[in-house]
Amino acid sequence: MASIGIEEARTEVAGMFMAYMGRAPEYEAMSYYVERLQTLAEEQGDGEGALDNAYLALSAEVYQSAQANGEIPSEVNSTNSEYVTWIYNNVLGRSPDEEGLNYWTEQLDSDTFSREDLLAVVIRSVQNQDPESRDAMFFNNRLEVALEFAKFENSNPNILADLQHNAADILAGVNEDPASVDAAKDMLYTATGGGESLVLTPGVDNLAGTSGDDVFSALPVNGADSTPATTLNQFDSLDGGAGRDTLNIYTDEAGNNTTQQGSVKNIEVINIFNNGTVFAGDAGVDASQFQGAEEIWQNNEATSVREVGDDVTVGFKDIEADSALAAEAADGTAELNLAFDNVAAAAGEGEQGGAGLVGVLASGENLDTVNLTGSLAPAAEGADEPMVVFGAVTGDAVDTVSINSEMDTWIVGAFGESVTTLDASGSTGDLLYVHGLIDEYRPAFIGGEGDDTVVAVDLGLNDSLDGGGGDNSLILLTDGEYQTEDYDAINQAQNFGNLAFVGPTIDVDAAQISSFTDLTVAGSDVTVDNLSAEQTIEVIDPAFLLDGGEDLDASAEGLLAQLGEQSGDSYATSGSLADAFAANSATTLALNNAAADVSVQVTGAIDLTLATGAGDDLGVTGGTLAVTGGQEAVAEGDAGSTLTYDNAEGKFSSIDVSEYVGEFSLLGMNADVAETVTLGAGSADSITLSVASAGESSSLYGAMDSIEGFEAGVDSLTLEGGTAEFLDFGGNQPGSLQEAFSLAAQSDLSSEDGVAVFHFDGNTYLYNDGDGAGAYDDGDFAVELVGVYSVEDLSIAEQTV
Repeated sequence: MASIGIEEARTEVAGMFMAYMGRAPEYEAMSYYVERLQTLAEEQGDGEGALDNAYLALSAEVYQSAQANGEIPSEVNSTNSEYVTWIYNNVLGRSPDEEGLNYWTEQLDSDTFSREDLLAVVIRSVQNQDPESRDAMFFNNRLEVALEFAKFENSNPNILADLQHNAADILAGVNEDPASVDAAKDMLYTATGGGESLVLTPGVDNLAGTSGDDVFSALPVNGADSTPATTLNQFDSLDGGAGRDTLNIYTDEAGNNTTQQGSVKNIEVINIFNNGTVFAGDAGVDASQFQGAEEIWQNNEATSVREVGDDVTVGFKDIEADSALAAEAADGTAELNLAFDNVAAAAGEGEQGGAGLVGVLASGENLDTVNLTGSLAPAAEGADEPMVVFGAVTGDAVDTVSINSEMDTWIVGAFGESVTTLDASGSTGDLLYVHGLIDEYRPAFIGGEGDDTVVAVDLGLNDSLDGGGGDNSLILLTDGEYQTEDYDAINQAQNFGNLAFVGPTIDVDAAQISSFTDLTVAGSDVTVDNLSAEQTIEVIDPAFLLDGGEDLDASAEGLLAQLGEQSGDSYATSGSLADAFAANSATTLALNNAAADVSVQVTGAIDLTLATGAGDDLGVTGGTLAVTGGQEAVAEGDAGSTLTYDNAEGKFSSIDVSEYVGEFSLLGMNADVAETVTLGAGSADSITLSVASAGESSSLYGAMDSIEGFEAGVDSLTLEGGTAEFLDFGGNQPGSLQEAFSLAAQSDLSSEDGVAVFHFDGNTYLYNDGDGAGAYDDGDFAVELVGVYSVEDLSIAEQTV
């Protein structure tokens, strides 16, 4: 039975990859084809030429795979001449001479040789040349680099995505010049700044680094034969010496290299690649055992890291975490540095809640500062942006905990007997903090430079909240009417541009919170008194203020449970964010004694009924109501946003919903106010007009209302007490608008409950001669529609009053 050794097989495989694809094989490909070549050799038996036959068989497999993956250009596949040139260029770095090209092309065309035969002949030929010949040096130099690249430490699956130079790049500049080999090796993953690459063995290793940047690799395989093995052992001693050194530790599914053991010192960067099993297991990585380490990174999976000293960064990379990522500072260490690179939460698993929420837990007896740097994994299409969910436990002597985060972060809390302040002023990411979420836990909070959101449960006079820089929002959970003491507590809060109220029933006096210009309400029954001209109000579905409440609740509970295990205490939430911010689609908003001009923003598919008071509660009149926002219907049967308003009290002389998306219903207008109504496009708006006895209609000639933006066939009018018909002036065209109304008053179409619809100067008018005098009067019903419409266009519905 024929056999072939591992090193010889590696050489053969590397040569095939170079010849067919012009690149080196990766570690997994090398391992697969080496094993495949050994199997093929065994299948050939002991006959003469068994190894050559195995080689040709594997060559055919590699060629077919390269074809299937598109790694051989189509022209090479199509003609033998191109194939010969391709092999020569890849193996020898040059084109064949004319005689050689013609000879080999003829051999292939006549089927005297197969393509696999040609590959073998060219490679065997160059291997048998004088080692100092140009062709031999070219091939052997490239082979040397390809074999280095194919090693585990240079191209295993854990690092492929991070390689600066791939399997083709690494050979791109390698030729017959020995210097090109050195240049290529400097491009390998394990390339060091003048240091060495040191690979641990299954035996006892006593390895000392150089003054350069050395790389130590603890592979889960025996480098001599590539069999699985633990190479970081109890009696190993690793000393990086000078330079900035790196130790790469790899585990495998069989559990190799999972025990933290041996002596490691003066190695600045520790990279742990967990594959199927986790280094150090549930006990956690003991950072103090890596003496002199400055960075400790876990990849793919992670356990906790303990005994973290000063100036050590604990890193997490390419991880889908199903529980909080945890680090514990050593006694006497006040500051923890935690770094993240492409970290996400495992969707639907563990204690994290939503896939975008990554739990992070920091602890330490003297811990007073936590720095969170880096970035989380990008959100999937349509998913919420990722966020860190952070909590900390510290000792009894610490009163202020600083959290400095570059990422969007929900700060659940930092717990300790004496903690009175959470200082996030050094943060640049957007922060979320829920003040009063935890029973009897209400520290002062200082926000950072991002756009922070603070949710307050039962805000009191003793509470201190500062949004910091950025565009910040303060959200108050409420149910009922606010008192003077409540307003005093609100006005103590600093650096919040937006103030939001969330609850079933909201009753607030905007004059008491005049320093807040942007007000938001999310509730069913909302009353806002004394809204000033400088204040705008947003009506919002609570879910838009804080989406994913169930995920947030689950994430908080999971993190608090882990914090409790860490500290020995118990932490309980005072309520459910999911309940507080549950979707609400119906809102009644009463604006009493509001300024003349009112701006309302609608966010979400809100069914909003707006009222603006009456009598003494009407406030200043004659201004503009401007409504923006809203939401289109997103599914069949869903009306999207709707807005209902009645201006019968004459609060506004102008109603502008041109920037509002959704259905608008104007139920009434005031006879004494010349209102201008501007409708939006694309939604079914409706306006109700009253046609009554003289002087009592909703729009009169003396204060005629004007409707702009009416869409024929989409919008509609309702006439209470009137029947509309079109008045055609025929050959008796009026010369002025007054003359047009005069003709309409003389027409039978406008008498009694009739409403004459006529055109003049590009606009449409509706008119009723209320007193039957046959002449127009200020007390007659009259409305202008900007644009030309037929009676049918107006979709008029008639109601008998």
